[in-house]
Amino acid sequence: MIPCRPMPLAPLAALMADLTESGCRVRLRATGSSMAPAIGDGDVVIVTPARGGAIRPGDIVAARVDGDRLVIHRVVGVADEDGRLRFALRGDRCAGPPDLVDERHILGKVAPGGCLPRLLARRVSRQFLALARLLFSPARRHGRTPA
Repeated sequence: MIPCRPMPLAPLAALMADLTESGCRVRLRATGSSMAPAIGDGDVVIVTPARGGAIRPGDIVAARVDGDRLVIHRVVGVADEDGRLRFALRGDRCAGPPDLVDERHILGKVAPGGCLPRLLARRVSRQFLALARLLFSPARRHGRTPA
């Protein structure tokens, strides 16, 4: 287990909150190894809008913690306190107690399969682009081979 020290990213967290509240999906690159092996340092994740009722233990979420930190951690518990949902979040490799987060600080849920390893993300994008250009070129669609 490693100590968990997310970076202060208040501006990014505020922007993500605005985007997910508007119904947008957000793609970002994870930093750190607190969620390894599920999400590694440099992996690209897609965060989708989600409200408290749609979040269950085991889900991975993006959240604001202590006002100015942005974390991508797993939900390890949910509690209803006087009609308000509170979530216990912890990185898979984090030592110590989980962070307790109010429902309003959950920015969204990491989409299932929405994690692309860093090195694979670069290679796949370039390879798919090249393959797509080759396969879907206008000349190929009309039975001609490209010159």
